Amino acid sequence: MYALKFRPILKTVVWGGEKIAPYKEVVTDQHNVGESWELSGVKGHESVIANGEFEGMTITELVEKYKGALVGEKVYANTGNEFPLLIKFIDAQKDLSIQVHPDDELAEKRHNSKGKTEMWYVVGADKGAHLLAGLSEKITPEEYVERVGNNTITDVLTRFEVNAGDVFFLPAGRIHTICGGCFIAEIQQTSDITYRIYDYGRPGLDGKPRELHTELAKDAIDYNVYPDYKTMAEKEAEKTGDDRLDFVSIVTPNDTHYEIAKLFLEKGFHIVCDKPLALTVEESEELEALAKENDLLFAVTYTYSGYAMIRQARELIDHGELGEITYITAEYPQEWLANALIQENSANAMWRLDPKRAGKSQATADIGTHIEYLVKAATGMSPKRVLAKFDKIPPTLEMESNTTILCEYPGNVTGLLWASQVAIGHECDIRLRVFGTKGAIEWQHQDAGRLKFTRLGGPVQYYSADAPYNYPESIR
Repeated sequence: MYALKFRPILKTVVWGGEKIAPYKEVVTDQHNVGESWELSGVKGHESVIANGEFEGMTITELVEKYKGALVGEKVYANTGNEFPLLIKFIDAQKDLSIQVHPDDELAEKRHNSKGKTEMWYVVGADKGAHLLAGLSEKITPEEYVERVGNNTITDVLTRFEVNAGDVFFLPAGRIHTICGGCFIAEIQQTSDITYRIYDYGRPGLDGKPRELHTELAKDAIDYNVYPDYKTMAEKEAEKTGDDRLDFVSIVTPNDTHYEIAKLFLEKGFHIVCDKPLALTVEESEELEALAKENDLLFAVTYTYSGYAMIRQARELIDHGELGEITYITAEYPQEWLANALIQENSANAMWRLDPKRAGKSQATADIGTHIEYLVKAATGMSPKRVLAKFDKIPPTLEMESNTTILCEYPGNVTGLLWASQVAIGHECDIRLRVFGTKGAIEWQHQDAGRLKFTRLGGPVQYYSADAPYNYPESIR
């Protein structure tokens, strides 16, 4: 199947801005566009294919045609012909209403629909931009109603300052709002069910107050607030069945990973932990032993290795289509630190610059390990020896912000890894190149669904994700 393009669904709303159209290079007479639905299977708002042989078909019709071959057999068994995700851009010129979404169980009971869990990626943020997500203190359902009535509900919501590149996970039941100055990409379950809790008393586009859903939201809100992770572990361990957590995600500063992971492993929870796993090898080995001892899953977020075209690269190499590997190079340039250091508010960066919190390494541990693991996933090879040059840019930093690593891989294969957090003009520009005696491959994160492959003496070829000519491992 070829790469599909969809016609965006632009939505004018009372809080919308003017950033989406120029960002997407869309010509439109609409103003106050707050949302652009990029891919939607919501009934009555299905995305329409804009190119190729399927032009004019909706995403729902495409799922009906290809079923599990398009979305995966397990997903299709769960969601049927409804495309399971809604992907959109959100431009908040003003604050959105404070709201909450029901979980699957409540949504099915009330609306014969799926609930709504979502994730936000901050594309851009004006100076001082923030959002509200989750309760900052425990309240009762009765206190919630009272606070909505006396306009103090915002006093018990947690405020987060935001910067481009920040990510937020919002499970169903968590009160939240996106505030003015935020430009966000949202990925959510296919659901348009929103319970509006508070709307600042403003009128809608029709000049009338927008409907509130105070009572509906009352039963949908997750009122659980734990003062610390230790209390959370104790309380959640007492729960059983569907009330018990499926897994714990650890995305806290590096120096806390070990102690949090250890406690939840001892309580019997699966773990997904951001890298680095811990600050020392000894701590990491202890966590590994605990996970094996308790028969628990423990994942570390080296996510780039999961792309289909990385698996395709591995299959090409394992089947000898590149011949003997002769040279490997991988890079991961970012500019976020260069930007953070000149901003007045760079609190998000500060703990990363403190060796006591981040560990002995900055750029190498944070993103250099990403490309080392990416090379391993694509080739199966790990370096035997390394020679590294750490650069402190600017020199006032305590740890390196730019690293160049010369590697010797098995078979006397040379490799070069470069990772930088001060590479101006680069956001997340990961690139991998592997050269062999018969051919070469190249993959870039900016075009993650394609893999460049060139045979010796042959033309350049491009593999696309989910194409029938790929190895089965890449389309699983």
